[in-house]
Amino acid sequence: MEREPTIIQLRPNIETIAESAESSVLEFFQNKTIRPILKLQNQVLIEAFKGLKRQKAATYSRMADIQKRAWIRNVLSKDAIARNVILGIVLGMMTQEELRFFFDHEKECRQRIMDMVTERLASQME
Repeated sequence: MEREPTIIQLRPNIETIAESAESSVLEFFQNKTIRPILKLQNQVLIEAFKGLKRQKAATYSRMADIQKRAWIRNVLSKDAIARNVILGIVLGMMTQEELRFFFDHEKECRQRIMDMVTERLASQME
C-alpha cells in the first residue's frame, strides 16, 4: 500500500473552502493541506492536549472563552513538549511534498497551525 495516496484519501473534503486565484501559496497550503488534516485529526488533537495538560486543565472548564484561547495559546507557546506533540500529529499526516513545503515556509506554517489548533481546542474542549 502506498502511503501518500492513502493519507490524502483519508482527508475529509471541506466544501466551505473557497478557492481563489488571489490566494497566496500559504493560504492554498492552509486550505488544501492543514485544514483537512486538522479536521481528520480533531479528536486526536483534543485528547493529546487534554492528556498533556491534565493537571492544569482542572480550572479550564471555569474559564471564559477568551481566557481559554489565551491559556491554550500560552501553553502551546511556552510548553515545547505540548507544541511538538501537537505539531507531530499534524506533520505525520503530510505527504513528502507537503513536508518539503512546510519546512520551506516553517515559521509561517507553524504559526498558522498553532493558531488553527488553538481555535479548535478552545471551541471544542470542555
